[in-house]
Amino acid sequence: MGGRRGTSWRVRLALTVVVASLTVGSCTGSGEHEDAGHQETANPSPAPPPLDRAALTRGIDDALGSSTGLYDRVRAVLVTQEGRPVVRLHYGPGARGPADLRDVTASVVGTLVGIAEADGLLDLDAPLSQLLPDYGDHMTAAVAAITLEQLLTMTSGLPGDADGAPFERGADWVAAILDLGVTGEPGTFVYSSAGSHLLAAVLTEATGTSLLDLARERLFEPLGVDPPVAWPADPQGVQLGYAGLELSADDLLALGRLYLDHGRRRDVQVVPEEWVREATTNHLELPDVSGMGFGYQWWTTALEDHEGFAALGSGGQVLEVVPDLALVAVATSEDRRSFVGPMSLLQTINDTVALQLG
Repeated sequence: MGGRRGTSWRVRLALTVVVASLTVGSCTGSGEHEDAGHQETANPSPAPPPLDRAALTRGIDDALGSSTGLYDRVRAVLVTQEGRPVVRLHYGPGARGPADLRDVTASVVGTLVGIAEADGLLDLDAPLSQLLPDYGDHMTAAVAAITLEQLLTMTSGLPGDADGAPFERGADWVAAILDLGVTGEPGTFVYSSAGSHLLAAVLTEATGTSLLDLARERLFEPLGVDPPVAWPADPQGVQLGYAGLELSADDLLALGRLYLDHGRRRDVQVVPEEWVREATTNHLELPDVSGMGFGYQWWTTALEDHEGFAALGSGGQVLEVVPDLALVAVATSEDRRSFVGPMSLLQTINDTVALQLG
């Protein structure tokens, strides 16, 4: 795929928050139900209440098919519990193939930051003046002082997505983001794709390799996931930190299982356990988003009384993990409409699960 992407295809999660209460739409045609190979997880929690496979599959399928058409391009919904398949729904051609994850890309980038931090290549307290030294001429004092942790938690004060993404039209996107300067109050959450792209630039600088190569070697191959053949990049060759990564629903499921198992797959600690915990812990208050918080490029969620966390991408891309239910839920979609958000789809899945929990 090419390097540049216009803003019209990207749904901004800042707008998604506003439309989170929208009813989930229908999937055209009935879903295909399919078994998958059994895979145990290493979750040490007490056995969760088991979910009824047939009832949950039917409930999610009915919920998708009976709604208003908002999500008529959902392609896959997968749910596992303790590594066992509970729901496998596929809709239409290409349902098993890679999907553009949109904003879920940022959660993958956050994962790579954790790997690099454990390698001693990054410091969460380091400011941009140290992280991107070649761009010093583009930084005001306020921009230079932005820390890596502020980028991860989207509290940097950089422009949010509601302001558009003018940097995508520049010859150097990183310079353009820095030139925009701090427009908000540092310490206050504003969803910012610009900040996620700076994370990609910081990783590229710190590791001396592309995000694609880093992800292949340190994340996808240890997970047993076929790595993507491409990842869109900006004009300087920095992979997009906020969108463009393509993975299948099953690939997303593998990432969710990795986080469910505290960053470990079999005998390999792929992501540090401490990073998994910190990345999926709420670090700030989000008064406008009921029941949700934000960690390090991951949202925190709740399913009834069960705490969870999620990677959410515009147009209906969902990865949620609920540890004490040993549950991982995934949805992918081909929707490109700018007003469609993943939170209502996530809520529909959670509501259907909650019905079984009583």
